[in-house]
Amino acid sequence: MDLNIATMLLRSLSPLLRAGEQWRWTSPSARAFSGAVIGSEPDRTSEAFKDNDARMRKLVDKLRSRVDTVVKGGGDKAIQRHKDRGKLVARDRIDQLLDPASPFLELSQMAGFKLYGKEEVPAGGIVTGIGRVKG
Repeated sequence: MDLNIATMLLRSLSPLLRAGEQWRWTSPSARAFSGAVIGSEPDRTSEAFKDNDARMRKLVDKLRSRVDTVVKGGGDKAIQRHKDRGKLVARDRIDQLLDPASPFLELSQMAGFKLYGKEEVPAGGIVTGIGRVKG
């Protein structure tokens, strides 16, 4: 994800995060743990850290590759058939619905992943997310 997009998403979601934070700290169970410190600074020079970092980077690359494939939709043939009918694919419709230059955080790209065996159904046939529409 582009850093600028991620920054815009965090800024657009910050009021929601602040609202949740206020609620969290007013709950009795949260106040009980408010002083707890979890974790420590990892030793970035250790072999265990380096192995974990390498494994995580491979997993993230694999996830990004799968998400990129899903975002393309049902393949070139299906997209062309849709466009030949004068229709927009789902993500193009969402782009037109959102405010210009506003971010869209897609949530369910991996919905239905490997659910149907060898048949691929990108994002389980749905697109869900959070975006800005002023109306």
